[in-house]
Amino acid sequence: MRGGELRGCLRDGEMRGRLPGGVGGAVRVRARGWWAWSGRGDRRGGDGVGVRGGSAVIGGVSVVLALLAQVMLVNRMPLPAGGAPDLVLLAVIGAALVRGPAPGAVLGFFAGLLVDVMPPTAHLMGQYAFVLALVGYVAGRGAGGPVTTVVLCVLMAPLLAAAVGGLISDPRVTMSTLTEQVPVTIVYTLLVSPIVIWLTTRKRFAT
Repeated sequence: MRGGELRGCLRDGEMRGRLPGGVGGAVRVRARGWWAWSGRGDRRGGDGVGVRGGSAVIGGVSVVLALLAQVMLVNRMPLPAGGAPDLVLLAVIGAALVRGPAPGAVLGFFAGLLVDVMPPTAHLMGQYAFVLALVGYVAGRGAGGPVTTVVLCVLMAPLLAAAVGGLISDPRVTMSTLTEQVPVTIVYTLLVSPIVIWLTTRKRFAT
């Protein structure tokens, strides 16, 4: 073996010694770095599964708390014009903003089921589950920036609920509902949206 070739082999061996497993080790190091940066952890389980599971639990808890506050506090407050903000809708939007379209749709579906079974129930089962599932998907996909997404979803949800109610001949869906109650609900929901969205997203953005 020539002297130049021997020195080249030695340099190659030194480089491989610095990287665990040669080129494959370098790829694995980069992969581990990317997963750690993205917050997903190791693909084989471990941190990524824990983060996703904890995120789902936090999202579910935030929706349940919003529903309890809606039923026990907000709906009993004598607000002007007889309307009230939709806290459950905002909780679903906030959770979907930081979790994506698929988790947002799933969370919205189960949140809608809770709304459907919560008394008083004067509508068909699954009506709000469909509406909030679609809203969760749209919020997870995004529509420009977070502010635009929140405004779009807040406008879309009551109109979509009214459209679904009209298709199934819901007697509560009338022209008076569309011109009086829906605008008041939208205004109240937009007014409290900064607080609710901040509460449902602050821990995820902080990490």
